Amino acid sequence: MLKRNILFLTILFLTIITFGLTFKGVGIVVELSGKCEYQPVNSDNIVKLKKLQDVYMGDTIITDEDGRVKILFSDEKTCFTLGSDSEVQITKFIYDPIKDKRENKIKVLKGKLRFLMKKVRNDNSEVQTTTATIGIKGTHFIAESANKRESRVVMIKGQAIVKNINPAIKGEVILKNKMLTKIFFDKPPLPPQIVNMEEIENLIEETTVNTSFVKTSQTSEVEKVSKDTEVDNIDVETIEEVPGNIEIEKDDKQDQGENYYDEIIQH
Repeated sequence: MLKRNILFLTILFLTIITFGLTFKGVGIVVELSGKCEYQPVNSDNIVKLKKLQDVYMGDTIITDEDGRVKILFSDEKTCFTLGSDSEVQITKFIYDPIKDKRENKIKVLKGKLRFLMKKVRNDNSEVQTTTATIGIKGTHFIAESANKRESRVVMIKGQAIVKNINPAIKGEVILKNKMLTKIFFDKPPLPPQIVNMEEIENLIEETTVNTSFVKTSQTSEVEKVSKDTEVDNIDVETIEEVPGNIEIEKDDKQDQGENYYDEIIQH
């Protein structure tokens, strides 16, 4: 059951509503709950975050104790969910659709971030915590900055190379499915350990926005999960048991039972 729930949550995380959205910045807020704010680049002001709001390079996203937010990037292949009492900075995001080339850097300054990205042909992407640098190419994982001296990385699906953020501290580990490592400020990453499914599911729940659809008067297209989403294009390394195609619309909820979406979203 736990493995099945992980599969559902991975699919849901990938099938973010993109049809009809127009990107002005590097990304857009697709879901949020509770108190969420952001600090615009080159500004000292802290401003309330809203659904369908554009975000830009250099923006810092902040959640309160009850806040969670999901952001989809303009390549429509990258997204993250920020858990409660967390803070992340979008340092860099560049995507060239002609060359299928992506370059990004995300900094987890505080708290938990769940990050998912589909592969592209040329990729130079990394996520940083307070103590680690995580090299990624198509993966689904959670990064947590406990404080300035310690952080950890939990791999859900895929693979990543983890190093200490200080280049003077040599050593790296390769994380694969259902593995974690801890990184202290003055040491290389600890050897990977296996994570049990229950802990992974708890971490996913802590980084899931408790709302199933983005609803707004600005665009009606975002009220459903697009039936054209092709899950067989998920190129996360070693991803398991993902069906070839997902065709679920909001109207299908009646046919599949009222608890169908509730069962997934509550995680």
